[in-house]
Amino acid sequence: MKQEAKKCQNCQKKFTIEPEDFTFYEKMRVPAPTFCTECRLVRRMNFRNERALYKRKCDLCGQDIISMYSGSNPYKIYCSECWFSDKWDQSAFGKNYNFNKPFLEQLQELGEEIPRIALFNKNNVNCPWVIREIGSKNCYLNVGGIENQDSAYNIYAAWGKDVFDNDMIVNSELCYENVFCRKCYKAFFSKLAPNGLNPN
Repeated sequence: MKQEAKKCQNCQKKFTIEPEDFTFYEKMRVPAPTFCTECRLVRRMNFRNERALYKRKCDLCGQDIISMYSGSNPYKIYCSECWFSDKWDQSAFGKNYNFNKPFLEQLQELGEEIPRIALFNKNNVNCPWVIREIGSKNCYLNVGGIENQDSAYNIYAAWGKDVFDNDMIVNSELCYENVFCRKCYKAFFSKLAPNGLNPN
């Protein structure tokens, strides 16, 4: 196979498919992409929902839960308690690989059958509306945090107290609207501030 230039069907930018890429697509039995690298990345990132939460019922215990999957979603959704419990047998969803069917088709079928966890949260207190948060207390709409307290609207905050609307903040207190900051106290609208110092 030779190198091939294509036009992205989404953004209309030109992109190149290398000969080794064609070898991989042939091996996986999938067609060559029609989206450029950037548009494919956006589609992959959209697969992981971190921004929209929904009220629905757990498909195992029937309790009202908060989930990253809406009620109209076709997947079976289990609350964290059911997901980590012995109430269901995960091995029951195992399948033999069929060499006569494309891999991605089988992966999609498996993904549609196995239950999914409503939210990955662990050891939180009074934090029902957070996602990928561990060991936090009194937090709201945090995404991907560790051991935060009395905080809200943060993306990837860790060991923070009274921190709001931050993106990537660590070991900080009383902070608002900061980006990539660490060990800050009463910092506002700062970026790239290691050890509480703002170089900008």
